[in-house]
Amino acid sequence: MNENDLSILIDVRQHIIAIYDYLEHKNMPHAMISQQVIAKELDVVIPKIDKILKDKVTFSKG
Repeated sequence: MNENDLSILIDVRQHIIAIYDYLEHKNMPHAMISQQVIAKELDVVIPKIDKILKDKVTFSKG
């Protein structure tokens, strides 16, 4: 893992923490959140992870 990979990974971690912190009722058993909100956040995080892994693994569609 090179320095660029580490930088991207730190950015992904910070983004995930920000998503977690954004959740208003994360400790309530019946809390609700829009799937659209989660989908938008995952659309940001997944490409960042893919950027780290692109030269290290091959993904298969299945």
